[in-house]
Amino acid sequence: MISIESKKEGTIYDDTIKELFRGYERELIKYFSGLDVEELQPLNLEFKRTQSRTCDLLLKGHIKEKGDIVIHTEFQSKNDRNMLYRMLRYAVEIYEEHERPIYQLVLYLGSKPMRMDDSLHLCLGECNYLQYGYKIIDIGSLGYKGLKETNDPLLYPLLPLTERETRKKKKEGFLQGCIEDIINSDFNIEEKREVAFKAQIFAGLAFKKDIIDKIFTEVEQMLFMEESAGYQRILEKGKSIGIEEGKKEGRNIGIEEGKKEGRNIGIKEVALPVLKEKFMYLPEEYIKKLELLDADTLSAIMRNILRVNTKEDLEKFLH
Repeated sequence: MISIESKKEGTIYDDTIKELFRGYERELIKYFSGLDVEELQPLNLEFKRTQSRTCDLLLKGHIKEKGDIVIHTEFQSKNDRNMLYRMLRYAVEIYEEHERPIYQLVLYLGSKPMRMDDSLHLCLGECNYLQYGYKIIDIGSLGYKGLKETNDPLLYPLLPLTERETRKKKKEGFLQGCIEDIINSDFNIEEKREVAFKAQIFAGLAFKKDIIDKIFTEVEQMLFMEESAGYQRILEKGKSIGIEEGKKEGRNIGIEEGKKEGRNIGIKEVALPVLKEKFMYLPEEYIKKLELLDADTLSAIMRNILRVNTKEDLEKFLH
């Protein structure tokens, strides 16, 4: 799912974000849209006329007194000047396939101010008009206090992305405050691990690597964050990708070899983008060495990702 070659810079975060919200779709939709949707079920739809063949989150559900609807959600870590047209194309194809009302939501988590249109109005006469819109939530414009007062472990990981201008001024102090609020929350230890791990992922969209490393190294030692379910899900994502790739490769190089090759491909598609984001820039020689590593070694790196903070730490796995 996460591929350096096929995705533009910034979008490698979007698939990871989708994984972090998995299992909390109803709560996410209810908080940001106000819709209380019941009987949520995932929908699979391959889009024919959009640049991206899949969308981030597509669900069908039921709203009392309103009936069945489709919920379409996208996670954006970068501004996309074509977002309006992408969403319109998605809407047309979703309705063509399911013929039921569509609610579309974009959650923008980028560090820069949001610059994407959310509506289109065209009118060339009584019978020639188009009126279209969807909802965009800019997490950077949300108030820190309001999000904190929800006391919701689903929303606390987003604290580092709130109040864009304030966090730019306070920098390290802002992130330190987020972590203190997570640690001092009423959540149990498992919830704190999960929230802290997710907060570290989101912090990567807004803060420099040295600040994140400084603050989260202490948190990791305190909470053992690598034991969180979110961490394990992302690690396992590479294995599941590998199984699918293995099935394809198996037809050509034998089932067992195919599974092995597929697992290597899968973990690489997770590990390489995460390492590139963590180190901001990796020399070509490091990338080549990482691409030659087997799945077991790459899995070991991912298991220790919170402790791999320098190139020297990384080199221990490259020999």
